[in-house]
Amino acid sequence: MLAAAVADDLNPPVWRGQPGTTWAEWEYPTPNPNPLPDVGYNPYGVPATRVYPGLGQVWLPELDGRLGVWPLSGEIWVDIPNRPDPNPWKDIYVQLTWEPQAPGNTPSVLTTLPQQVNGTLLHQTPLGGQWMHSVYAVHLEPNPAWEQILITGGINVDQLVIDTRCVPEPGTVALLAFGALAAVPLVWRAKRRAALLTLLAAVVFSSSLAVADDLHPPAWRGLPGTTFEEWKFLTPNPTPLPDLVNNPYGMPGSHVWPGTGQTWWPVWGAREGVWPLSGAMELYIPNAPPPNEYKDVWLQLTWAKQAFASAPIISSNPGGTIQLLSQVDIGPTGESPPAGANWWHSTYNLRIYPNPNFETIRIDGTVMVDQVVIDTICVPEPSTFVLLGMGAIGLLGHAWRRRKRTA
Repeated sequence: MLAAAVADDLNPPVWRGQPGTTWAEWEYPTPNPNPLPDVGYNPYGVPATRVYPGLGQVWLPELDGRLGVWPLSGEIWVDIPNRPDPNPWKDIYVQLTWEPQAPGNTPSVLTTLPQQVNGTLLHQTPLGGQWMHSVYAVHLEPNPAWEQILITGGINVDQLVIDTRCVPEPGTVALLAFGALAAVPLVWRAKRRAALLTLLAAVVFSSSLAVADDLHPPAWRGLPGTTFEEWKFLTPNPTPLPDLVNNPYGMPGSHVWPGTGQTWWPVWGAREGVWPLSGAMELYIPNAPPPNEYKDVWLQLTWAKQAFASAPIISSNPGGTIQLLSQVDIGPTGESPPAGANWWHSTYNLRIYPNPNFETIRIDGTVMVDQVVIDTICVPEPSTFVLLGMGAIGLLGHAWRRRKRTA
């Protein structure tokens, strides 16, 4: 039986998901030699890869029980954008699933730019046959804004997982600790620990920059069958990838047509990265494949008027029902008429019957668009809920019978 196309993320670092970290996984399900990550999280940009398999070698759809394999008598190069602050160091954590092409061959993992540092092998786990799972660590001083990672060796590569962490200046840590300790005497003795944790969380949260207006996230975000994408439009690229994404079904995409004579603004209305839409914007979201009964798409849009009567027009392909859930004034633009005086944050829910493999969300209207946040959830067929309920009832009945026997 072939192994499922899920990354061998066997030893994730304990700091994954903390502020200043990134995460990217490549499973190589297609022969694209410049693949984007299949899943990951990087608020500083999108990682890039280049695969050079070597003379006469090509991507293999299956090899020795594994799907999507690159034979490396050549190289894999990975560029990871990262936190640009002048922090004292950066940790890079690499998990590699591989097998030797010839006895004795092993991987070489190192950074080449901005400095060359060889990776340290932390541990290695046999996966069956000749397949191995190896974990490497690289430590860079000081923290660079990006780094280039090189993987070589006469090996076959199935999957790659890379985490990075930028460690703050000691002065920053000291300020956080000092501020927290100073606040503790202001509260009751019984509440000191809670006050300290709350203050630290507030300081970290308030220090984040260019965070999307994620004011009304859906209650179901993060559940099975959901996806999450944010676009902040910080560059003039008309086909930007999400700035933040968690989508196990593929990489979302987008296309912006700003309209005749209009271009991206680096700053407009006191906000960074704004697209003027007398044209249109389309966002492509891959999702859990059918059959599911329906799909809900939760859209948060930060926008302003270009003219007095303008407003966003939301549609989808395939089509569905659309409902405006809320609209909030989030502050003045400072621009002169006929531009709108205020920024608005609107939340929409789109329901599509039945659940498609993917959907395209389209935004029209003579508006200025600053940020977009999209969540989706695929809702199972009623029969699935029935089966789950029957299973739960069966477990309860089994537990009840056991209790009676032991009574």
